[in-house]
Amino acid sequence: MPRPRHLAALLSLALASLAAADAATSPVLYGEWRSSRFGGGGYTLDVAISPSRPDVWQVPCDVGGVFRSDDAGLSWRMIHGTLPPRAGNYCIRSLSPRDDNPDDMLIAAGSQWFEPEGIYRTTDGGQTWQDVLRAPFYGNEHYRWTGRLFARSPDSPDTVLVATQGAGVFLSSDSGASWKSLGLDGLNFTDIKFDPH
Repeated sequence: MPRPRHLAALLSLALASLAAADAATSPVLYGEWRSSRFGGGGYTLDVAISPSRPDVWQVPCDVGGVFRSDDAGLSWRMIHGTLPPRAGNYCIRSLSPRDDNPDDMLIAAGSQWFEPEGIYRTTDGGQTWQDVLRAPFYGNEHYRWTGRLFARSPDSPDTVLVATQGAGVFLSSDSGASWKSLGLDGLNFTDIKFDPH
């Protein structure tokens, strides 16, 4: 028969296991905020809220893919499931949906530890993706929190700049369907913007 000391240790272990299991399935609350538990670890790098459809929110995660909410953040779903199944495609450094159509979006995917990925474009809200530019992006690098690597012209949503990790800056005039190099190779960009004037 177990001794009382052993029974107390077993009871403590059982209670700790129950508490851990309950914590794993219960939402984490932060005041009025509740964690949506994306999984995969890492950072949520940005929240893109659509001006034309304010209930559509999209976020890139540095090691977790791309997620979308159609109810202003109440629920989320991953939209990277149809990207080619390579490790670098879970490392999203930046994204750029069109202001007038959030279903038309660009993402910059890649990792310094895998073969370069590049820019993918969806025009159907992430149901399908097109590989539109091979270039190095590091979703999980030290300066990922410093800014956005896409910039859309305030005068034309079809005009987009992207800054890469070492391959320079590229310009698209057709919302990301094709790209032209503008040079500046060898630099590790952390942010890019259009001059609003």
